[in-house]
Amino acid sequence: MEINNSLLVAMMFVMILSIGIASILGALASIVQTPSRDLHWLPVAWIVLLLFSHLDLFWHTVLIVAVEDWHFTGFLYMLCGPVLLFLAANVLVTESTEGGSVMLLKHYLEVSPYFFALLALLMLWTIGADYTLSQGISIFTTQYLIEFLIFLTLALRKNIKLHRLATVLTFAVVVLTVVARAFE
Repeated sequence: MEINNSLLVAMMFVMILSIGIASILGALASIVQTPSRDLHWLPVAWIVLLLFSHLDLFWHTVLIVAVEDWHFTGFLYMLCGPVLLFLAANVLVTESTEGGSVMLLKHYLEVSPYFFALLALLMLWTIGADYTLSQGISIFTTQYLIEFLIFLTLALRKNIKLHRLATVLTFAVVVLTVVARAFE
């Protein structure tokens, strides 16, 4: 049986995304099982946004399968997206001293430069991937540029009020994007 290169690229892409999704679901399950008074809504909101980001990125597999001719450099480039997202998720999720995966505000602020730098790189990758996969410039490119600017700002600043505002703004952008995709 012959498997074409597109399916191999898509399988690797989905496998990395699946590991990231499992990690995020494990963190959310731990938060639900062992609620902590140290728990803050801000890191939890980003965990939920990471889950949506994984699911959004999953839809690139449809475009990946449609590509007929893959080269190794293209394969490596396509895998960078799910790898960046996986790394961002693992930077944000931490193990607490009680053994459960708990998101503490202190940890969030400590890792926020790395976390948001990874997300900013992911947005640049997404714009490049969409362009490479023949999607060109679209309304979603605008979303990715807005998110890139938000993430870059959050990587450079640890101001909690700014992080709260940016989190709400990012949720609004994600909701608007989901609605826009529904009418595509």
